[in-house]
Amino acid sequence: MTEAIRTNLGRRAASAPNEEFSVIVWPMGGAVNRVEKDESAFRRRDAAFVCSIEANWDDPMTNHENIEWVRGTAEALRDAGAGGPIPNFEGETDAATTSDLYGEHYERLHEIKETVDPEGRFVGGRFDKSG
Repeated sequence: MTEAIRTNLGRRAASAPNEEFSVIVWPMGGAVNRVEKDESAFRRRDAAFVCSIEANWDDPMTNHENIEWVRGTAEALRDAGAGGPIPNFEGETDAATTSDLYGEHYERLHEIKETVDPEGRFVGGRFDKSG
């Protein structure tokens, strides 16, 4: 983990809107790195770590500032060189995030979804007909 990433983590922690937050750093490597990049849909196999950024709050009047803190923290880490999201750690579920998650694998995954579920019975996922 670079000094820039550590510095950004410290700054973002200090700017959290309340004390009910966490940034968990999950080490990667090992078996994750031993699979070739085109053997599965999982991107960023070469990442040294993954961060899980969470904010918790009770007051609905603070929704915006807490959500923006998480988004800002993810952006600050990306800007510092931490890379981008991986499945189960992505936060947002919009089309741009889905494309970033799966990158060069996205079209293939969409084709598989269309082949396996042409009638769209399994909906709500990233590869349904609306996404």
